[in-house]
Amino acid sequence: MAVKHLSLFVSSIAMLLAALTATHAQSYSDQPPSRDAATENSAGNSLPDDFKGKVTYTGHYEGMFFFPGRRPAGLGIPTFNPARTRNVSGNYQIAVEFDGTAIQGSVQTTGGLRAEPFRGRRDGDTCHIMFGAGELTAHCDKASLSGGYDSTNSEGQRIQFQVDTRESQFVDYAQVAAQRAREQADAERRLAAAEARLANDPLARKLDGIIRQDSQSWLMWRYDIASVSDVHEKREKGADILTGHYTFNGGSPGTVLVKLSGDSVRCLQFWNETACRPLGRPQSRDNMARIIGSMLSGGGGSGGSTGSTCDANCQSVRAGAAQQQRNIEQTGNINGN
Repeated sequence: MAVKHLSLFVSSIAMLLAALTATHAQSYSDQPPSRDAATENSAGNSLPDDFKGKVTYTGHYEGMFFFPGRRPAGLGIPTFNPARTRNVSGNYQIAVEFDGTAIQGSVQTTGGLRAEPFRGRRDGDTCHIMFGAGELTAHCDKASLSGGYDSTNSEGQRIQFQVDTRESQFVDYAQVAAQRAREQADAERRLAAAEARLANDPLARKLDGIIRQDSQSWLMWRYDIASVSDVHEKREKGADILTGHYTFNGGSPGTVLVKLSGDSVRCLQFWNETACRPLGRPQSRDNMARIIGSMLSGGGGSGGSTGSTCDANCQSVRAGAAQQQRNIEQTGNINGN
């Protein structure tokens, strides 16, 4: 009987040891990877040595201000201010512009840490960021920027903090330039195709030329070159009339009517205008001139200043309006319809 009980006891101990071993193995597997493993996993995030671009990292910081004890200046004052510390923490956003090994940028923070611009250098995945009286030495790559800062000024005041941030915006200047080049090439191909389409359509070429010329005085909109279509011509009351469709601002549709006397434009009227008007004189330009004239005369509306009580802000507005009026009179060009 005693042997049987001893056997059961040994079996129970064995089962307990097995369970403890399994639990330990499970807890070990749940531990975060070591720093060496983390470094190995982030190897693919390293920035090229010649990288040019801007990376914004967002995260948090934690640290401490240390203020040394000192005796106030002045004779006969026995008081003494003891040393003290103050913990600080908050959000930390750092925008780093990389130009090969040179770096610069700015920091935005909350929680009492001062925000300021910086310069520095990069050695591989290590950024040496100089600001204040010290250096933030941090691991920096495509995915994150994390490190520590420690500085002491001439009065013995010391600041220490740790930064832990992750990439929130990544801009590769080479990729941006390549994308712009592709977009420019696509735009040039589309323009060449549109102009080739107009080559065999004299009416469309004529209307395109008129709109191009008039669009130089448009106030807000931009004509899509060679976008005219469905152009028709008729004669009415002694004038040749062209009508057609066009696009502006990258594809927005519009229509236009042009009255001609021979090769000269008598007037034209776009879809958003109420009357046929001279070439190069869009209604928006006349409306702007009237607004500027009203401002110059002090009739700026119920919320404006009158001519007899024009304060400094009113004078500034009038000066800007006067300059705009001179620009209109001298150049006749405010870019838009």
